[in-house]
Amino acid sequence: EWSPDGKEILFLATREQSQNLWKFTVATGKTTPLTDFRIGQIFGFKWAQDGKSVSFAQGEVHREVVLIRGVK
Repeated sequence: EWSPDGKEILFLATREQSQNLWKFTVATGKTTPLTDFRIGQIFGFKWAQDGKSVSFAQGEVHREVVLIRGVK
C-alpha cells in the first residue's frame, strides 16, 4: 500500500511461521522492518491519513466450528 505522499510502500513479508510489516522507500530503494513478530499473521494494514503512523491487526488463525442451539 502506497503512503499518502507516494514516497513509501508498506508490504508484508512471511518468514517461517510469521508475517511482518515492512516499508520500502522509493527514493532510496531501502527496505525497513516495522514489526518483528515471531508468530502470527497480519490481517490488514493501513496508513494514517497524515502518513505518520500505520494501523494493523495481528494474531493467529484458528479454525473451529461452533454450534449454537436455541437461538430462536
